[in-house]
Amino acid sequence: MLKDLQKSVEEEEQVWKAKLEASEESLTKSQIQIKTLEEAVERLKLDVQSTDQ
Repeated sequence: MLKDLQKSVEEEEQVWKAKLEASEESLTKSQIQIKTLEEAVERLKLDVQSTDQ
């Protein structure tokens, strides 16, 4: 009985580890996208400033 419980816990642990890894990958991709967008916003701000002058 304890072996079955341990096996079940280990299987669930693997599921959660996989979900955590996928979430971390998604977070990294989102952070890269945010950085790219922030850089684009800064370029646009500079373009607007140079156009206004």
